Amino acid sequence: MKNFDLPRIGENITFFPMFIDAEQIVEHWYGEHSKYEYETPGWQMGTNYFTQIIWKATEEIGIGRAKIEANLNDRPTDDETNFEQVIVAFYRPAGNNNRNGQFAANIQKPINISDSEK
Repeated sequence: MKNFDLPRIGENITFFPMFIDAEQIVEHWYGEHSKYEYETPGWQMGTNYFTQIIWKATEEIGIGRAKIEANLNDRPTDDETNFEQVIVAFYRPAGNNNRNGQFAANIQKPINISDSEK
């Protein structure tokens, strides 16, 4: 698998078992939010899927899915578990831009609804 070299386009590529649906994929990517330290904005290891999907300046998203044969030599070829899916998401303009101030401008700390109602 190879990343595309598209100017000003962000990209996420992930492999999942076939039984994982779109909602679970987004939840998996968003789940990285627990690792993101909002007080020190910037690129942080293990958070790039999360930051890309919530990047404020993103205007367009395109997502594709392909079924591919897994590299499992001990299973019969007609077994559905012998396949996995690759998910590719493109974002325009690209997020995860580590130029000065970009993470602070594009990754907003969540608002605690109970606090805002006080």
